[in-house]
Amino acid sequence: MIAIDRKTKVGDVVSRHAPLADLFEKHHIDFCCGGAQTIEEACTGKNLEPDALIEEIKAAWTNREADPSQPRFDEMELDELSDYIVEKHHSYVAEAIPLVTEYLERTAHAHGDNHPELHQIKALFKASAGQLAQHMQKEEMVLFPRVKHLIRLKKTGQRLPVQPGAVASPIEVMMQEHAAEGERFEEIRRLSAHYTVPADACSTFQAAYRKLEEFELDLHRHIHLENNILFPKALALEKDS
Repeated sequence: MIAIDRKTKVGDVVSRHAPLADLFEKHHIDFCCGGAQTIEEACTGKNLEPDALIEEIKAAWTNREADPSQPRFDEMELDELSDYIVEKHHSYVAEAIPLVTEYLERTAHAHGDNHPELHQIKALFKASAGQLAQHMQKEEMVLFPRVKHLIRLKKTGQRLPVQPGAVASPIEVMMQEHAAEGERFEEIRRLSAHYTVPADACSTFQAAYRKLEEFELDLHRHIHLENNILFPKALALEKDS
């Protein structure tokens, strides 16, 4: 277990032990876009005592070696991690968008008069779907290949000319887009009262909120892997090349 105190960054905790993402989700603590905040800062305004949260983290922390199937994201090579992100998270987003869109369309059509917030949620998700599709394409076509190029240079010992900012520039854009999606889903969560299904909800309404929340949780883990592990390591690699 890493030493944990009030100044420990929440992103570092999840980077070292991925299952603790569930604990931060429970307390509505942003460990992806807000991964640089300390435990003390994360508790501010949430009626949480930092020392109590630290004890909760320690209690939830199990032996990392006990489950060999648990990915060690902080130990992965960057090419392996980027491939994992594409195969696990990009694939999920691409597959989930049509289903969530259909559920929201049907739900807004059937219940929009009584629950006008559904039209706002549908519009927000539609905007997110479009932005994420472009975002993932830029990562797969531009950023990740550049990171892999740097890795190949490092492994072969070559010091070929690399365009300045080839990695840093797209990372800056990616992080801005991550922040925008984080804000968008905060608004979706607010409008849906944390995905609380109303009493008059049909099965499609229930499925829409369930899948929408699942989508957000996956997005948090997706952004965390990039903001708090892949991007910092890629920037360090570019600096040393």
